[in-house]
Amino acid sequence: MELINPSKFFKKYKFNPSKRMGQNFLIDNKVINEIDLIIKNYNCDAIIEIGPGLGAITKKLCELNVDIHLIEVDKKLFEYLLTSYKNQPRVNLYCKDVLKFDLDSIASKYKKCIIVSNLPYSISSLIIIQFLKTKHVNVMFCMLQKELVDRMVSAPHSSEYNSFSVLLQKYTNIQKLISINSNSFVPPPEVKSNFIKIDKKQNVKFDINLNKFIKLIFSSKRKTLFNNLKSNYSKNTLDKLYKDLFLNKNVRAEELSYNEIEQIYQHINK
Repeated sequence: MELINPSKFFKKYKFNPSKRMGQNFLIDNKVINEIDLIIKNYNCDAIIEIGPGLGAITKKLCELNVDIHLIEVDKKLFEYLLTSYKNQPRVNLYCKDVLKFDLDSIASKYKKCIIVSNLPYSISSLIIIQFLKTKHVNVMFCMLQKELVDRMVSAPHSSEYNSFSVLLQKYTNIQKLISINSNSFVPPPEVKSNFIKIDKKQNVKFDINLNKFIKLIFSSKRKTLFNNLKSNYSKNTLDKLYKDLFLNKNVRAEELSYNEIEQIYQHINK
C-alpha cells in the first residue's frame, strides 16, 4: 500500500488536523523504520494500534503476519483506512473512542497481544491508565510527549514527581527507546516526543482503591501528607499511622517513594 503524504491528504479530503485530538502525523521514515524494527523484535501474536491516523506505522506492522486491530475515532481517517486496508484480511478496523472501548474484548483472544500507539497527548495519561486496567495486555509501545515521559520516570523530591509517576512506577517498568523531534510530524507538535515501552510488572494487579489513595495524597502539593489525608481519615487513625510508621508530621507525598506510599496505604486500610 502506498503511504499518502499527509499534506496531500489534508488538501484532497479538506481535512484540518485537530490539535485537541492530537492529530500530528508521523512522516520521518527513519523513525518509522526504527519503530518497525523494535516491534518486529518483540514476539507478539496480535497488535492493537490506537490512533493509526494515516497508517504510517500500520503499513509496517502488516508485514508481521499477525492480526492487527486499528482503533480510530476520526471518521474521515477511519474511512481512508477502511479503503486502504480492504484487501488485508488480518486488519480489523473500529471507529470508536478508545476510552469507551473494551480492549480486553480483543486481547483476550490471544496469548501475547500488545498495544502500539502514537497517543493523542491530551488524553495519553487516560489511555495508559486504561492499559493498566486491562487483563490481557502486558506490553504497550507508545509515542508520548517527552515531558510526560520524564514525569513517569521521575524520582521523589523532583518537580516532575506526582501521582502519575507513583502509579506508573508501582505497576510498570518503563524503557525509553527513541527520542523524536517535532519536525518528524505534520503538523509539528510544540513539544519533543519519546517512543517508549511500558511493561507491566508480573503478578501486580491494578488496584482502583490504591489509585484513589494516590490521587488523594497528591491532591494539593502544598499541603503535607497529613493534611491531605485528614479529609478521609480520622485524627486518631492518622496519629496511629504516624506513630507506627515513624512518619514525620511535615512530610509531603512528593517526598515518598511508591514503596513507602504503598506501605502507608496498606497500613491505614488494614
